[in-house]
Amino acid sequence: MDDQQRARELLPCPFCGYAMAEEDGAYQNDGFVAPQTPVWLVTCPDSDCNASVSGTSKESAMAAWNRRAALRAAPEARPLDECHEDHGPGVWWAWDSERSAWMGEPAWIGAPGDSDWPGYHTHWTPHPAMPAAARPQGVK
Repeated sequence: MDDQQRARELLPCPFCGYAMAEEDGAYQNDGFVAPQTPVWLVTCPDSDCNASVSGTSKESAMAAWNRRAALRAAPEARPLDECHEDHGPGVWWAWDSERSAWMGEPAWIGAPGDSDWPGYHTHWTPHPAMPAAARPQGVK
């Protein structure tokens, strides 16, 4: 397979896994914006999904569909006894040892020394880093 063929192939839908075929490729849609600005779309054919990306050309729409963020492995939850105040605040989880499952409640963020420490969380993960930037409100 050459680079041109590879560029025409679409990866499966990143949301539902639908296996895209060549005929599911980008199509032009002039209904969204002024006719002088053509919009090319790739849309998942699964009517329960309808994920969609756009581009200013067929190639850019297909490239946007095929672009995937690198997946990061979820951090391993560490037991309470491995926590030290030098770690700073963490994301705390409650493990139900009788069911061998997470209790299913929202995580608590803080440290065991905090005055509002609930006292029943059993495991923690490091608090994620602050985002590098924020999109202004109202901008899509």
